Amino acid sequence: MLSTLISKQPQSLTFFRSSGPNIHVERYECGSPTALLLHGGGDGAFVWDSFAPSLAEYFTTVTIDLRGHGDSGWDQTGRYDVKGYISDVANVIDRSISDDFVIIGHSLGAHIAIHLCDIFACRVAACVLIDYAPELNPEGIEHVRILLRDSLRFYANVSQYADWLKATRHLTGHGTLEQIAARAVCRIGGHFRLKVDPAFVDAFLHMTPDDARILWTLLWKQTCPTLVVRGAGSAVLSQTAAEHLVRVLPQGELATVSAAGHAVMLDNPAGFACIVLGFLQRILPKSPRRS
Repeated sequence: MLSTLISKQPQSLTFFRSSGPNIHVERYECGSPTALLLHGGGDGAFVWDSFAPSLAEYFTTVTIDLRGHGDSGWDQTGRYDVKGYISDVANVIDRSISDDFVIIGHSLGAHIAIHLCDIFACRVAACVLIDYAPELNPEGIEHVRILLRDSLRFYANVSQYADWLKATRHLTGHGTLEQIAARAVCRIGGHFRLKVDPAFVDAFLHMTPDDARILWTLLWKQTCPTLVVRGAGSAVLSQTAAEHLVRVLPQGELATVSAAGHAVMLDNPAGFACIVLGFLQRILPKSPRRS
């Protein structure tokens, strides 16, 4: 039996900082390299609850709650820009990952991942960008923003939030949505609300032409093997934009997950896991599966 045997539950850790919010992570111990998972805006590390244990059969797996999300702290000044996210995640990498690593990012997490691939270029073994590119459908992004703003209300109980999710996320299984609801909210007095700082919605990432140019330049330099994953029914990332992104990447390839929209890993967990695990096992040195 391998000495890197992992438990069924991840270790919960909080990284305290002298400046900036504290960052919460969940870590499964296994073999090298480490896989770092970054969620999208308005979500939390809980979106990886189905995928992370499968990934942790092969790699040490770390999921992060971005500032203002999940069990991480809220920024007291309402700062929710890319530089802040990059600083937080880079701090976690410096303090907890000593080997090479893989970055997997969804939406906002993919935006952050592109910058981290540049900062840690010599250590990133592979990258997975999920339903994201510097060129997104503005109507799709606005729809996501409207839903997020609408979700920031008080709920009588967890089931009420689960019902809200079921009414707005039609491609995700009800069982998955119930699991998300249980972890996405916290009790405030006699009610429940999302673990998302309302200030995040007002600062929701706006892509300027300069931002896009910077990202395209970074992607052109991103030499690690990179998989672009698109949900077949995504209203955020078009097939044309995804294909353009892959052409820019020096070692890029595209995979489309059927029966999935923007929330690819939630809409079709089995299809998503099969594609991503297949990619990593193909391009990385063989990692022994845990016993």
